[in-house]
Parts: sequence; C-alpha cells; structure tokens
Amino acid sequence: MEIRLKFLKQLCKENSELKVYANRDYEPYAIARDEEINKLLLENGSELISTKDQVIFEKNEVVKNDGLPYTVFTPFKNKWLAKFKEEGFHLELKLNSENFNKSNHDFQVWRN
Repeated sequence: MEIRLKFLKQLCKENSELKVYANRDYEPYAIARDEEINKLLLENGSELISTKDQVIFEKNEVVKNDGLPYTVFTPFKNKWLAKFKEEGFHLELKLNSENFNKSNHDFQVWRN
C-alpha cells in the first residue's frame, strides 16, 4: 500500500485538483483502502469520485420503508423486482435447452 500512496502523492503534486475515479467496492479491505486513498487525496487538494460498479442496486437502494435492510429474503426479492421494473430495467434469459443442468445459460440486463 505504501508504494501506491507515494505514487498518488506524486501525482497530486504534479496535477493540481486531481480527480481519481474508482468503482465502489464493499469488501472490508477495499473500504479501508479507499478511505485511506480518499484521505490522502483530500489532504493534497484532490478528490476520489466513486461510482456504482457491478451491481444493479447498491446496498442502500433496496431497503424496507423504514430505511432498514431486509432480514427476510422474499420481501427483499419482491421490492428488488418492483424497483427493477420501476427503473426501466429489462431481463432476457437464454436457457440452454439441450442440457438445462449446465451452467452455461446466458442473460442480458438493459435499461431503457
């Protein structure tokens, strides 16, 4: 990590108001890493801009009406599917009809 931080410090010195873009990651190691990098960037007049990555909805986008996370799957699934439709997403499944048990089924998700 130290080499990466030295590199970022050097980049900040060479580029005023540097903006670093990264995809959000929810693993504990990644959260700690990103917090450390963000702190370094802010101390040097730069900024970390994080964006949604490989999820359709982030952890706080599908919650109960009281804002708390679901603890039972079926209500979560129902809310997730309703939000999926409300947001204009579509899902197309292409099943392997020759051998349904194989895991080589394909799907696409897109948004209008």
